[in-house]
Amino acid sequence: MNHKTIEEISKRMAGIDIAILSTHTDTGQITNRPMSNNGDVQYDGTSYYFTFEQARTVADIQANPKVALGFCRDRRYLFRRDLRSDQR
Repeated sequence: MNHKTIEEISKRMAGIDIAILSTHTDTGQITNRPMSNNGDVQYDGTSYYFTFEQARTVADIQANPKVALGFCRDRRYLFRRDLRSDQR
């Protein structure tokens, strides 16, 4: 497996505006949602995504914190699976 540094990933993600957030529903289906990656700001390796507290996205992540993020720019794909959300 090829491991990259945060700096290398940050450089590749510069300018990418849309991320696809994949979660599992309460019935086990995979749901994909476009999320703004705010490609207009300097990326330092930390991503923040916002939604309403009452959104199904929040309930899905609370029930199953295994999520995936997908990014695409110029036909080059970046994917990360099995991400863990903050547990509060």
